Amino acid sequence: MLTSISFMSLAAVKELAPDASTAVISIRDASSSRDMPPFDGFWRVLPVYMLDVAEDHWGFQPGAWPDEPTVAQHAEYCESPDDLAPSLAHARTIANFLAEVHADAAALELVVHCSAGSSRSAAVASWAAEKFGVPLLDPLGRGIADANPRVLRLLNRLG
Repeated sequence: MLTSISFMSLAAVKELAPDASTAVISIRDASSSRDMPPFDGFWRVLPVYMLDVAEDHWGFQPGAWPDEPTVAQHAEYCESPDDLAPSLAHARTIANFLAEVHADAAALELVVHCSAGSSRSAAVASWAAEKFGVPLLDPLGRGIADANPRVLRLLNRLG
């Protein structure tokens, strides 16, 4: 069962000691994927590949982009052809992983990281803390004001 959720940057997660009672959601994009720690020794790790983009960042109305962008739309929304905009499929994968972690009998902590530790990870961590009623920890003291609005919107669609 989840006992706490924290969010942080890639640099901060690299400093964590492996812990068998900690699950990790590792949010990556093309620029950060080659710089990942091995994550050996953690309970489980979910890698999620999505860029930190949202309709709001480009001046569009929230929800203007489709929940499941096509390959051409991903290329339009992202600067690199190797990157993906957040999608409903990403949200489902995250929600399913969180449900499995929370359903486990062991007391588990969750760490969510992205490159800077303030947008995608903040969105996932704040949503999960509210959904499962567990404390949200912000070890870097950045707050959730910059949480990615698209990631939050997609997770909220799942209920």
